Amino acid sequence: MKNLFCLNRATAAALCLTGLALGFPAMAQAQSERAAADTAIATIAAVAGQQEARSTDLVARAHARAGAAARALLGQAADALNPDELEAQLADRVPGFAGWVHHDDGTTVLRLARSAQAAGGDRAAAAAALAALTLAMDNSVEVKPALWDSRQLLGYKDKVFAMASVQGVIAVSIDRQANRVDVAYNQELEVAAIDALAAQLAAAGVPVAAVMMRPAEMPINVATTGVSVRAQPLPLAAGAQFNFSTASGNFVCSLGVPAVRAGVRGFVTASHCSQRTYSVSAGTSMTAPNGTFVGRETVDPAGFSCSLPDTLGCRESDALFASGGPANAVDFGRVLITNTGSLTVTGTIPVRGSRAYPTVGQTVYKTGRTTGTRSGRVARVCVNALVGNGAGATYGALCSVELNSTTFIQSGDSGSSVWIYDGVGALITGIVSYGSSTTGGFSPWGGVTKELGTLIIR
Repeated sequence: MKNLFCLNRATAAALCLTGLALGFPAMAQAQSERAAADTAIATIAAVAGQQEARSTDLVARAHARAGAAARALLGQAADALNPDELEAQLADRVPGFAGWVHHDDGTTVLRLARSAQAAGGDRAAAAAALAALTLAMDNSVEVKPALWDSRQLLGYKDKVFAMASVQGVIAVSIDRQANRVDVAYNQELEVAAIDALAAQLAAAGVPVAAVMMRPAEMPINVATTGVSVRAQPLPLAAGAQFNFSTASGNFVCSLGVPAVRAGVRGFVTASHCSQRTYSVSAGTSMTAPNGTFVGRETVDPAGFSCSLPDTLGCRESDALFASGGPANAVDFGRVLITNTGSLTVTGTIPVRGSRAYPTVGQTVYKTGRTTGTRSGRVARVCVNALVGNGAGATYGALCSVELNSTTFIQSGDSGSSVWIYDGVGALITGIVSYGSSTTGGFSPWGGVTKELGTLIIR
């Protein structure tokens, strides 16, 4: 529950990702699509670096092996589970299962809680399930001991989550490598309050040794206003700027990904890139930087009640679907690519599919109207975050994905799609949602489709 600023509204400091109304320069029309794609691919290599690209490929392969192993035990339904749900079900099948971590060299460490395994009943069945899991991963896995299994850690996480920010907790997730619950508390808390929080966690049945507590920034939602001077022409591809207005002023966000929903063509962006987060009542109108109408908010589910001290409810995705624009409003199946450290568009790459949930250590990319194409590495998954909009309202962004980065996203990048590069094109894996001076957060694609429904993106 991170009290992070949703990337949109207020007029204070930096990273809520709706920003100053500046757009992208038009892509040179003389470039052929193939040449543009080649240039874009070269740009991606420069953004990440060759060694990083190699590490990304190895981590991706390890992730694919883990996915195959999960499907071998749980069936195809495993692909639709978020990381917490997946590990809980694997723990039911493999007693003692405590998660896995994929390293840069392509190796995978599987954590196994020995005490839980010993108490698991039929040891032969447990051993057989573990053997099946490692075999499905081509035996390219190292098993290391853990103190707590996934079911135990999820139980502790839920108890911390129930305290929400009432006791100063602003974010909670599971650190698979440390085999602990990661608890971020408001860095402005006094020492006595921190001690009281630790005592209350222990009183709630959360072992002290099972928790890592760390101070974290309590950011606010920020947006800036202005007139666009850098506009992409229609059709708008993923990553381009669009404009919208609220009672507070004129704002900008980034187009996430063009999509077809229930036969209707439109695009996905962040829910907070509208007049009201988690609500379609206002029917926010979106325009290109030159004022051309490109769509209206048509699907934005209401938030549901949860243990967070929210005012707008909780959801598993900060996402909406906009439609109703002209036939040439969006460029279906393409992602803009920019030069490193620049907003100059060098070309586009194709959208080749999606990945419901990325894994810790995986390199992801995004193109947004403020920072262009940037890369970063996933630090935490399934984070329950409390997000403030800078105007006194908050909302819950459940099972979010976070990166430790000061450059991945900035004000105005809200709504842009986060993707994995597969060597040819983009696998959409989320929508940019919130940030602080040290953290960037996005809603995983699995949460987006769970709430918006089936989306055709290629």
